[in-house]
Amino acid sequence: MLEEIHRRIDKEFPAHLQNVQRFLRQPSISSENRGMGETAEMVCRMVEESGGNPEVILTEGFPVISGGIDAGKEKTLLIYGMYDVQPVEEGWMVPPFSADIVNLPGHGECVVARGVQNSKGALACLFNLLSVMKDSLPVNIKFCIEGEEELGSPHLPRVVKRNKRMLSCDACCDFDFSQNRKGVPSLYLGLKGIVYLELTSKGGKWGGPQQCDVHSSDGSWISSPLWRLIHALQTLIDDGEKIKPKLGKIRKPTRREKEMIERLARRVNLKEILREAGAQKFKYDMPKEKLLEHYMFTPLINVDGMISGYTGEGSKTVLPHRADAKVDIRLVPDLEPEDVIRRIRNHFLEKGFGDIEIKTLDRYPWAKTDYDEPVVQSMIEAYRYHKCDPEVWPMAAWSAPYYLFNRILKKPYVSGGLGHGGRAHSPNEYATLAGMKLFEKGIATFFWRYAGEKND
Repeated sequence: MLEEIHRRIDKEFPAHLQNVQRFLRQPSISSENRGMGETAEMVCRMVEESGGNPEVILTEGFPVISGGIDAGKEKTLLIYGMYDVQPVEEGWMVPPFSADIVNLPGHGECVVARGVQNSKGALACLFNLLSVMKDSLPVNIKFCIEGEEELGSPHLPRVVKRNKRMLSCDACCDFDFSQNRKGVPSLYLGLKGIVYLELTSKGGKWGGPQQCDVHSSDGSWISSPLWRLIHALQTLIDDGEKIKPKLGKIRKPTRREKEMIERLARRVNLKEILREAGAQKFKYDMPKEKLLEHYMFTPLINVDGMISGYTGEGSKTVLPHRADAKVDIRLVPDLEPEDVIRRIRNHFLEKGFGDIEIKTLDRYPWAKTDYDEPVVQSMIEAYRYHKCDPEVWPMAAWSAPYYLFNRILKKPYVSGGLGHGGRAHSPNEYATLAGMKLFEKGIATFFWRYAGEKND
């Protein structure tokens, strides 16, 4: 039966590709409220076309699409997904919502579009597969597909907490294209949490202009909010960008996690990682194992951007009356968002920067799942069925709201999938056509393995 499904995917893939392109051509930029309602409707139609019953959960923002497919089976998987994407920028080789097929050197035929890698491409491929398996699903499926992941999922926690019974399942999963350029898939057993802050310095009792920007010559006797914000930021890190304030108790890697890191060190190509990042060297001169451990198990404070004063063409000499910075803090076990925010506020007070305004834009905790969970082992078996030996990472350095699965629903989860894509959040985001087809086959195999079916 499984091989028959794989053959159907081969046969029907031209139509599947058109479905993916159609979905990608619908803009869905949550930060701009662009096309969100239309995209939510498309997700509902895809649920229906795959044999399921969609249920729209309204929020104060964009709706969550729930519902599912009752196949009358013993096990139930809850599938998390997202239908929103990042804004577009300059530098695209094709229009970002054209979903054109481009032959990219080193990759072959690819769809180039905003959201094809992160993560509408995989979501559309999933529904292609579910349509193929409409009469042969070995598991029941439930959905939790949101339109605010790129905003930090502000309304999803309330949705999950209020709908625990509707979202009840045996395990949770999130599917993405996870193979690197050489075809090696990754599997992550944990994710860092995140706190995203907006810091603002304004003129006030401490000094600085309060009403508007003034002539830069006044900087001889009037303080600068921009310099004040820069000095405040400098108290957060040392010259090597190591964090100065104590953010809380940090859990060290377990023996098993250290063993995973040792195996990763034998497989991971650091030069390839640098090349993907467009960098010439790493921040720290460490042995490979130590660098990998630092990447996964050390918190990070990053300045995403700053805005102040005049930034237009030519010159304009002003002393800014306001400066803003966007800062994200990546959290490892056992750091919790509320405690970290409190410690950052106290740190600025202690350093004499209590006037710096702190606004929290985004926050959610880290997440962790166990290697021995059946849902994790089923994904590993699916990879190996397709002749792919995965790199198993004890933690990922990026963040997603997976804590809702193991902390709120108290269920194990897995994130992964075959297929290759890249340049997420960047111009010319892409995914390979061959990888999309392999992704569909791999998820079919995963369903089969998780259901305990051994007769392929």
